[in-house]
Amino acid sequence: MLFEHGVFTAADTLATAHALMLLALGLPAHVLVKALSPAFFARDDTLTPLLATLTGFAVAIVGGLVLGGVFGAGGIAAGIAFGAWSSALALIGRGAATFGFSIDAVARWRLPRMCGRPRWRWVGCCG
Repeated sequence: MLFEHGVFTAADTLATAHALMLLALGLPAHVLVKALSPAFFARDDTLTPLLATLTGFAVAIVGGLVLGGVFGAGGIAAGIAFGAWSSALALIGRGAATFGFSIDAVARWRLPRMCGRPRWRWVGCCG
């Protein structure tokens, strides 16, 4: 109802929904980057978060170009999610090597569930 008017069709709505779902897979990674970066800043290490962000940016660009060419807008969204996860994993890895950062058992249990199957069902014109 919000989108489908004018030249925006039901197929466009479905493609937008798929792109948003793929983008949502990167949200936990963005939260991790936001939460982990201050640990490096507190140790006067501003280079590590910068390099992790640049790595994520490069992965997002390459992923967007490769996957976008194959899957369209959904591929670009997936490339952005991959970039976010590469940044988060770079910070986790560097934190573990530098100051012994580790993810506790509760976080290891919850994190995959954040990216798992949603508990709601898409209801609307498309599905």
